[in-house]
Amino acid sequence: MCIRDSQDTRKDCSRCHELQKVFFEGGNSNGLVIPQDIMSEAEVSCTDCHLNSQNQIFRLDGNHCLSCHDEKYKNTFYEWQNSIKNLIIFLKNSFKEKRKLALSDEDKAQILEMEKVVQKIELDRSFGVHNYSFIQGTLTKFQEQIKSIKKDP
Repeated sequence: MCIRDSQDTRKDCSRCHELQKVFFEGGNSNGLVIPQDIMSEAEVSCTDCHLNSQNQIFRLDGNHCLSCHDEKYKNTFYEWQNSIKNLIIFLKNSFKEKRKLALSDEDKAQILEMEKVVQKIELDRSFGVHNYSFIQGTLTKFQEQIKSIKKDP
């Protein structure tokens, strides 16, 4: 549940969930340009997914997806989250390992920028559900970039 005013569904969700809104609806977050999620393009709103049968706002799980999607989509929800969590773990471990190396200033700056984006993705707390295509694509690109960073000769 949201902590403040969570039962008043007339409130603007973005008042407290600005980052989630940008991930879902698209926009710019401190230079990170985020495209609109496919569900947002289909005009799905926050309350379409985060409002339960008692008209209360809640944090959803894969079961709630079944209100609009078939049974297999429930697994998709968890697969998305697990894949994003695994990418984040890989990247955070890689950042830690790369910091031990003598790197160029350019490589250090690149790692710092990737870390900032990973932090934003973690702060969203949906682990990809608010915009899986963008988040998965971004983290996969970072995975390739971090692998290419080598010790400065």
